[in-house]
Amino acid sequence: MELRRFVPLAPLPGAVLVVVMYGIDSAAESTAYPAHLWPMYGSIAGWCLLLIGLMFVAPSMVTRWMAIIAAVSFVVGPASPGAVETALFALGFVLTAALIVVAASVYVVQTQPARGRVAWAAGLAALGVGALFSFGYPSSPFLDNPGTQVWAALVVAPAAVAFGSLWRRLDRPSTLDPSKSGTPSSFTRRFGAGLVSWVIFGVAAAALGDVLPVISYPICVLLLQVLPTAVWGRTLGQLATGLRVVHVDGGGRPGWLRAAVRFVVFQSVPVLGPIYFIAWALNARIGVGGGVPERLAWDRASGTAVVRVPRPAVAAQSIMRT
Repeated sequence: MELRRFVPLAPLPGAVLVVVMYGIDSAAESTAYPAHLWPMYGSIAGWCLLLIGLMFVAPSMVTRWMAIIAAVSFVVGPASPGAVETALFALGFVLTAALIVVAASVYVVQTQPARGRVAWAAGLAALGVGALFSFGYPSSPFLDNPGTQVWAALVVAPAAVAFGSLWRRLDRPSTLDPSKSGTPSSFTRRFGAGLVSWVIFGVAAAALGDVLPVISYPICVLLLQVLPTAVWGRTLGQLATGLRVVHVDGGGRPGWLRAAVRFVVFQSVPVLGPIYFIAWALNARIGVGGGVPERLAWDRASGTAVVRVPRPAVAAQSIMRT
């Protein structure tokens, strides 16, 4: 019997323990921990077991650090009474909900064919809807508690599975071939290109906002980010710094779909970026990482890479002829 079949059940013991602890002590504090001592410790143990199980479902550096930060938040919360305790529980709660969606979608995308992904996504969404409906029944303490509320995040499971499937399809091959696509850009040059692009974007959006306040942002996104990347393979900032965006499978222009996915993932950085870069910094500090990767999250999600534009050889040829 293969143990892989039981991997999706790894978070179940922790989830059951959390629900039971909140059921035993339904008089939860305003901080969202059970009011009495042993149920509180039991719920914290349940949260930690739940997080460990989620790491088994989706093992990666980012998910590991998400789980560690969430577990520390749950454990340290009761030792920090007042507003700090509430904030720490909220941090752990949000990270756990996000990790549930990430782990579920990663497992489904990696292990299921197309039909299986649809069935799994529907089942996960149904579980999330069930947890969501439990909010309205305070007379049932086994349902109306954070142990089930956190599972309500699964209502977005179909969207997460669909995006994960798109990511996997676009990210082929997963490594850049310099002979076809070009030499990867340095992080410093990429940062400079991004800085120039977003200064231009900010000025244009502010100027257009006086005329078209509602649609100024999407217009600037289309004209200054998605369109130039899709059609010419470079934004104004990349043009100024001698860079371009290429499709890793052959080195051609990205096209509209890849340009749109690239922008959407890049915009998620303010939310997911701190987790991503903290994990990378800790990984690099202990000597495991190799510095900033050639392709960042939005590169991989869209199947693109940022490369240096080679200098034209016309001048060199004319000098040789002279």
